[in-house]
Amino acid sequence: MKSKIRNARSSLVAMAICAFAATTACDLRFGSSGAYTRPRPVSEFPDPPARVARIGYVSGLVSVLPAGENTWAPGVLNRPLTIGDGVWAEPGARAELQLDKATMRLGSRTSVQFSDLDDRIIQLKLKHGTISIRLRRLDLSDRIEIDTPKAAVTLSLPGEYRFDVRGSTGDTYVSVRAGEAEVTLPNGALTIAAGKRTKFTGTSHIWATTSLAPGRDEFDQFCLTRDERQERGESTKYLPAGVIGYEDLDEHGSWLVNSELGPYWTPRSVRDGWAPYRFGHWEWIEPWGWTWIDDAPWGFATSHYGRWTFLEDRWRWIPGARRPEPVYAPALAVFAGGGRPDFRYFYWIGAAGVSWFPLGPGETYLPAYRCSESYLGNVNAGSTVIQNLAAFSETEFARQNFVNRTVPGAVTAVSREVFISAQLVARAAVSVSARDAAALQITGPASPMAPIRESLIARNEANALVPQPPPTVLEREVIVRRMHEPVLISFVVRKPLLDARPGYPLDPSILGELRAAESHKPGAVVPPTKLDPRTMKIQTEAQAAPPKPVPGKRSSEM
Repeated sequence: MKSKIRNARSSLVAMAICAFAATTACDLRFGSSGAYTRPRPVSEFPDPPARVARIGYVSGLVSVLPAGENTWAPGVLNRPLTIGDGVWAEPGARAELQLDKATMRLGSRTSVQFSDLDDRIIQLKLKHGTISIRLRRLDLSDRIEIDTPKAAVTLSLPGEYRFDVRGSTGDTYVSVRAGEAEVTLPNGALTIAAGKRTKFTGTSHIWATTSLAPGRDEFDQFCLTRDERQERGESTKYLPAGVIGYEDLDEHGSWLVNSELGPYWTPRSVRDGWAPYRFGHWEWIEPWGWTWIDDAPWGFATSHYGRWTFLEDRWRWIPGARRPEPVYAPALAVFAGGGRPDFRYFYWIGAAGVSWFPLGPGETYLPAYRCSESYLGNVNAGSTVIQNLAAFSETEFARQNFVNRTVPGAVTAVSREVFISAQLVARAAVSVSARDAAALQITGPASPMAPIRESLIARNEANALVPQPPPTVLEREVIVRRMHEPVLISFVVRKPLLDARPGYPLDPSILGELRAAESHKPGAVVPPTKLDPRTMKIQTEAQAAPPKPVPGKRSSEM
């Protein structure tokens, strides 16, 4: 049976490669190296999400499970998280996940996974542990759902929420200190008002017990301290509300306003030889592809929004004009080839390497992934205006002036091995002379390197064992109100297609072909229902009674 499944998957991959070649042969150009150049944006393809979650704080051992994989990786600061990614905080650990409108904080022994994460929806599975959510804004089109073993909870208003999933039975506590939450159960629904906490227990029948929210414990005080840090920042004067990581800029730099460039931010101190996109590493994170993960605690906002300029002998970050909804980009950098005359797509460092430098003010970012013309305009909004979106292609992209190319020390180059295996760049960076930098040939927005499995995870420098949740936690099902169980395609299945088009993520149409053949096990899907007093028991703490035993189950299992 297993061999038949493997053969079916192999046939599927071969068919997808043929389909890919047939659909792209007419609009792709090849260079002498065999690398692809990106066709113009195509409106019929769905755009990638404009938002991600950022690991913005880590204390203790925290791990990440990339979507579709079964190998856990260290949860490093500044790693973006998207649909299908899981996070685990070991006993005694804490983590903070930052989004554009909300902040989620994980307590000890906590397992979460993003079921969905796009421009309007945040859907999270909480299988065990504690999370606190500070929801700062909630538009009419936004939906935030937390799915737990006993209940699916939708946040109705901005506010402060806490979720606790405890024990082997997954008993769930939902506390609303400010705001309001709508709860969906297998046997009814209810609303939790501000100042209340509801406990959900039971197996075949869920019992809900409502009481006053308890006093704050040590974890709550930690969350309050982090909230105060977010609210007092000067950066909010210069940045749109949706820029993730803004709170770290105030602690590590200062703002000034230039008559031509507008507001700009300068890091207070940097290492010797520092340049944008040098101290950190690259990881392959789909649907965006090659993604920069900066080492600096302030490096998220400055790597994924805005532009860099070299002014008065220092690097300055320019966020650009304020706009309502900033769009996340994996890295606002330009890849180039050179080092010797016959190298166009790669950089010669004794072998084929790769080089890049940051985009400057007014320069246009061209994604390596498929996107619509409106997305192309939005991801550049605030930094530059594209006069003719329909005609903007890699040829037009390469014709830009690229002022940072001539800045001494701006170009970073490393070997293929360092780049694709998520190694720290600064340790292995090769010096690029001013003459070589001036002669660089622009490759485009994508490195010509195809990812390998090591591209998906940060290197474990200490070779320590990466912790992961117990199997009982991983296998625990949750209650779901909005059905969205993503079909996650493993890297092993995707790799032949990624090798065929080095440096470019798979088009949505190809992913659709792969997902069609993958089976998945959905969680406990519960449609929205109204409260039915005949089947739903809402009690106060004083009226609470233990749930009745279920035939065939021990009372200890309840």
